[in-house]
Amino acid sequence: MLFLAREIVAGRIPPNDALPPELELVRKFGISKVVIRECIQELAGYGMIRVQHGKRTVVLDQSEWNVLAPLVQEAYRLAGGAEDMTDQAYDVRLVLEMNAVGLAAERRSASHLDELDALVEAMRSIAMDTREVTEFLVKDRAFHDVVGRATGNMVLRAMMRDLHNLLVANWTGSRTTPAQLKLLAKQHAAIAEAIRSRNPATARRAMEAHLRWAKGVETQRASGENGPDRNPVRVFGGET
Repeated sequence: MLFLAREIVAGRIPPNDALPPELELVRKFGISKVVIRECIQELAGYGMIRVQHGKRTVVLDQSEWNVLAPLVQEAYRLAGGAEDMTDQAYDVRLVLEMNAVGLAAERRSASHLDELDALVEAMRSIAMDTREVTEFLVKDRAFHDVVGRATGNMVLRAMMRDLHNLLVANWTGSRTTPAQLKLLAKQHAAIAEAIRSRNPATARRAMEAHLRWAKGVETQRASGENGPDRNPVRVFGGET
């Protein structure tokens, strides 16, 4: 099924065009009619195509697709669209997490603060000692999950977690380097301090600064001494 999704995502079968006949797909991809039919039904479920009984099956516009579905995400990656989707995912993170951190600053409990403090301290220790990017990014994800829990809004937390999982599981991996970990620890410390101070405006500014910087790193648009170096460590499944 991925082979057909990739053809659509890559634009080789553009919107409003009909899929090739079943026999042509069988010959092109070397699979059975049964598998082709199963693929078509599943892609229809993702909103990528419309099955019309008695008519040709047509490709739908990208706006109709379930772009969060793992198979669609993988098709984008294989078609060379991973960086663009990462860019868009960070735009959504900015919308969600700037609002989430404001709520967290208003609603956090003492136990939330303890968790955030422990995670910031762990990040600082990793940045100073082992400089293990993968280990650091595990703490990073945990930090953002605590922020989500501190909002008291289960739906918001779940949306944040799902978006993080999308980045972790399906895109190009983090471009974070060991040299950048100290700055990242400092960014998270600023967010935690704003939450502790019950200052939603400051918390939102700190989260925005962090996510915009991280977005620049992951899409290789950051510059300067804290931006990507010439040989970034590629950590599959990492994100900040």
